[in-house]
Amino acid sequence: MGADLARLSQARDTARAAVEALEAELDPHTQRKQLLARLVPVNRDITLWAHQLQLEHGNQCVHLNPDLLTIEFGTDTGRLPLSRLGSGQNWVGYHVLAHLALHRYFVRQHRPVPRILFLDQPSQVWFPPTTHDGDDQDNEDSLAAERLFQLVHEVVEDLAPDLQVIVCDHVDFPTPWFQEAVVHRWRHSEKLVPMHWADVAGPHNLSRKDR
Repeated sequence: MGADLARLSQARDTARAAVEALEAELDPHTQRKQLLARLVPVNRDITLWAHQLQLEHGNQCVHLNPDLLTIEFGTDTGRLPLSRLGSGQNWVGYHVLAHLALHRYFVRQHRPVPRILFLDQPSQVWFPPTTHDGDDQDNEDSLAAERLFQLVHEVVEDLAPDLQVIVCDHVDFPTPWFQEAVVHRWRHSEKLVPMHWADVAGPHNLSRKDR
């Protein structure tokens, strides 16, 4: 009888220890600490790249706020949200940096996240329709846009072959690394969606079942 009680007592203690360990893992404070710890390299990359792209507040600590899903900046008067910054260039720049930093973390930690990023015309904020050709501001904007594309190129090269970034844009920089990355040029009569598709798939060609 004594041996049975001792065995049951040991089983109880083992089960209790297992329950306490699981409760500790589920503790919201512990989870929060783990999340913030994993964001350290992400925030470090965003801060480094923001300085490289010469974005506003890029010389300060940049943080990805997981609760509000936005970028924040550490200033002397507290954290400043991205929404308080002017300029679409800052907004696009920081959003692209956040995506790149997260993908870099997922790749390096071997996380099961789809390793593809699609960007649609990120250069628009540097080349609006009202831009004036030939002035100093145009040249500055062109250099700023090229810095963003070059950073994307460098991150993809660093993580190759584990990350693919697809960009649809109008810019066409003459630098070799950019030209080597161009896959298609949809201009004039050549388009992403060929015009004859509209004729082939027009309403007059739909079958009775499709109608």
